[in-house]
Amino acid sequence: MPDWIVTVEREIHQVKEGQAHSLEAWNKCCTETHQALFGRHGALLERIEREIGSTDEVTVIPDAGAIGLVAGSQKSIDRTHALVTEIIREHPEISTVRNGPYFRFAHVDYHKGSCLAEIQKLLDLPPSSTFIAGDNLNDLPMLQRKYGHFLACPSNSVSEVLTQVKKEGGYLATQEAGSGIAEALFHWFPLSS
Repeated sequence: MPDWIVTVEREIHQVKEGQAHSLEAWNKCCTETHQALFGRHGALLERIEREIGSTDEVTVIPDAGAIGLVAGSQKSIDRTHALVTEIIREHPEISTVRNGPYFRFAHVDYHKGSCLAEIQKLLDLPPSSTFIAGDNLNDLPMLQRKYGHFLACPSNSVSEVLTQVKKEGGYLATQEAGSGIAEALFHWFPLSS
């Protein structure tokens, strides 16, 4: 079991004796921030649902206090991304969290990177001793040297992740998925003889 779990890219839970326990202060503030955000921008979310969710290739789903979108094809993913980006462009406090065909909305201050920074603060753990690996768009906020000096991604990562990890001086594995993460761990932390 991991010691910490981040859910919906913004809620933190500590695992103790096999049970996940909410990091109350963080999660309470996160929930309140998102309730206020979605309350202020309810009309914007309704517009997204009306304009984007009305197509046959996009499904609107309930998601973490708001709505989420699931696009059905690469063409609809690209179209949805462009439309969502345009609609929220003038609202910089709202971000789009993407993973494949899934779109979620969040406050810009809450993402995998900010969650990792909070866990590091609690553990008094600096970025210089942190390994981070990711493969999809929702991992981009944490794949930065300000959060961890040992960055990596497997070879089957989306192109944006490959680009960012390379730009940040991280390791691009030659293998896919978990094998690529293992390869990266051995790269950064070779076994001594």
